[in-house]
Amino acid sequence: MFLQLSNHTFVRHFDNMSEIVNQRNDAKFFLQDAEPFLRFISCKPQTDKAIVAKIAKFYDCTQEEIAPDFADFIQSLQGAVLTGDTPEELTAQEPEFRYYTEAEAEVEMTRSSPAKADKKEENDDFSLINDFLIARKQITSLHIDLTDTCTERCVHCYVPEYGTNTLSFDVICKVIDEYRAMGGLEVEFSGGEPMCHPQFCEILRYARKCDLMITVLSNLTLLNEEIVKTLADVRIKYLQTSVYSMIPEIHDAITRRPGSFKETVRGIELMRKYNVPMKINTPVLKKNFDSWHMVEEFCADQNYKFSSNATLLAKVNHDCGNLDHGLNAAQMRDYLSNCQSSNPWGPGKFDKQLDDPMCEICTIKLRLDASGNYYPCTAGRGLILGNCYHDTMQEAWHSELAEKLRDLKQRDFPECFKCTNRCFCMACPAANFNETGDLYKHRPVYCMEPKIKYQLCKGKSSC
Repeated sequence: MFLQLSNHTFVRHFDNMSEIVNQRNDAKFFLQDAEPFLRFISCKPQTDKAIVAKIAKFYDCTQEEIAPDFADFIQSLQGAVLTGDTPEELTAQEPEFRYYTEAEAEVEMTRSSPAKADKKEENDDFSLINDFLIARKQITSLHIDLTDTCTERCVHCYVPEYGTNTLSFDVICKVIDEYRAMGGLEVEFSGGEPMCHPQFCEILRYARKCDLMITVLSNLTLLNEEIVKTLADVRIKYLQTSVYSMIPEIHDAITRRPGSFKETVRGIELMRKYNVPMKINTPVLKKNFDSWHMVEEFCADQNYKFSSNATLLAKVNHDCGNLDHGLNAAQMRDYLSNCQSSNPWGPGKFDKQLDDPMCEICTIKLRLDASGNYYPCTAGRGLILGNCYHDTMQEAWHSELAEKLRDLKQRDFPECFKCTNRCFCMACPAANFNETGDLYKHRPVYCMEPKIKYQLCKGKSSC
């Protein structure tokens, strides 16, 4: 029998625990003392006998003693490890992505889904991984703004102003190397518009060479054949783009770039042509309130993954003017009442204790901007942990401010802790800082969305 890791499988080891994730079929495993078996399995086909021989040598025992345990181990990793009688058979099993018709999608879902005992078991594995990583303060997700140059000027954007700062290829490689050495798994490239970076394709290839799971945030206005082929070659997890309305004038009014709707749709068609995984997201604002649902219908018709959201972040310089483009209370109620298919939100659950952490800030995620500054999360760009030009990632991750943020407790936010709507609120110290300049203080308008969610849920008698 031949076997190999799927080309979409990523393995990380933390002490005696191993995390195995397949980005394409969502197979997830969290195993104890599995490293000696996993170290000899790669993305290249090998026979089971050859691998068993290596493991037996490692344990200084006979192959006959190891073989049964190894067979059971491989059987338990269906969805992450491919097995077959020939290398060609392994290739045929690879869960590659392509855009299907609705009927084809149902067949493919059945073929490529991991053979797990049940959905609860899969969710339990994910919960175990997440809890373990948070407790360990193990960085696993890195967001890099390659440049702060952008082709659009969206009315609701939290970036105060775009400039010309761009991280050099050498600096990006240095950061990726440090991240990989710390056990990092996922890297997200954004901006600005990341495709403005002159070496965008080289950066993608380097990240893949370092065995990182890649996602991209882009408006697709600069997508071309070379870039889309590279996205396909490096097997990104997915690219997320925003479409605000299927009415070009409304989309362009939000991006403040005439012709941007046409450019983005052209990019979407190119992504489909090369079967590159994509998600389409629609921020719901006053300007597109009457037409956002058209994007959802378009995605359903074309079999694109879709999401929507109506939560805005204030600008990182504490200017809240962009929040004026957000929905009013009546619009928010209407949106939340009708978006269940794309953005389910409840009923919520809040069972935290006073001494529990406030959130996951500085536990698994880190962000780097185009000036080289490290931040704790997407919202917290005013909270500088260090700078990659004179600090290592390890130093930023364990900086004094990072430790302070990790130490934030529920009791530090008594007003939020006691709030009736807390089960529907992602109370966020970093968002507080954006809006008020104070980690502990939020603007009352921030409470509108969770309050409406609570009222709607209570009205359905499910809270």
